[in-house]
Amino acid sequence: MKNTIPRTDIEHWAVLRAAVRSGSFAKAALEINRSQSSVSYAIAELQKKLNVDLIRTVGRRAVLTKTGERLLMAAIPLIDGLNHLEARASLMASGQRPSLRVLCDCLFPRDVLFSAITELQNQHPQTEVSVQEFVRKPISYFKPESWDVAIGYWDDSGLNATPLFDIALRPIVRADHPIAKVTGSELEEQLATIPRVVMDVEDKVNHDFLLPGQWRVNSLDAAIAAIRSGKCYGYVPCHSVKDDLQAARLVEIPVSSDLRRIPLVLALGRQFDAMSLAYAFADLVRAEVASGLGEL
Repeated sequence: MKNTIPRTDIEHWAVLRAAVRSGSFAKAALEINRSQSSVSYAIAELQKKLNVDLIRTVGRRAVLTKTGERLLMAAIPLIDGLNHLEARASLMASGQRPSLRVLCDCLFPRDVLFSAITELQNQHPQTEVSVQEFVRKPISYFKPESWDVAIGYWDDSGLNATPLFDIALRPIVRADHPIAKVTGSELEEQLATIPRVVMDVEDKVNHDFLLPGQWRVNSLDAAIAAIRSGKCYGYVPCHSVKDDLQAARLVEIPVSSDLRRIPLVLALGRQFDAMSLAYAFADLVRAEVASGLGEL
């Protein structure tokens, strides 16, 4: 295929976007610090090069045509992508290393997380990545300026979030625990008599939720350690104890209601200078999830 240079300029598309967003050429000129005549000229040039009508005037408002709507929608990711690229270049020119701050629910598989981080750093070698794990908190609990990408459970905060997959929690116990040998109708009754470890947030104890004999911990690692002690059972993701299950050190309890699901989503933050990295990392996480979902 023959390589060609685009006939249109991204700057002209950005001017068109500003005119539509603000509603008039005059307001767009103020928004982007241009003269009104330069806004009008840029849009006229864009229409001339494309040989289509992109915009029309309704009263005093600038309104897209149907063709303009479709074409501008396709151009917006290009405008944003170039803005993000320029922001990264500005960071590099100032001597700062690009960084990415990741929030991640502890239920999300760490091997998937770190595979995505490894690939990100292969693609962007100078990137510094920081990861903060959390337990049973909605993403909106954290200040929006404190993270760039977050993986957690869904809430109603209006985040720019997309579903990843549901994490299945299953009842696990040490293989030599007496409850591991109980089956049938007696199992449910005896489960009520032994301790169960519960993961809970560290700064808000729900005393009504915790029943007598239950253990409360604030991390997945602590819950797994409690189960491995042989003193209790707990609901954890099978991927987090895969080696123990394969070696038969731990076993799944075959209760009738043995499956709990927690939907996880991926959300993008609002920090402009990190968004290109955030988009790249989000794509890598989705690819890792898609390739390894059958093993979760």
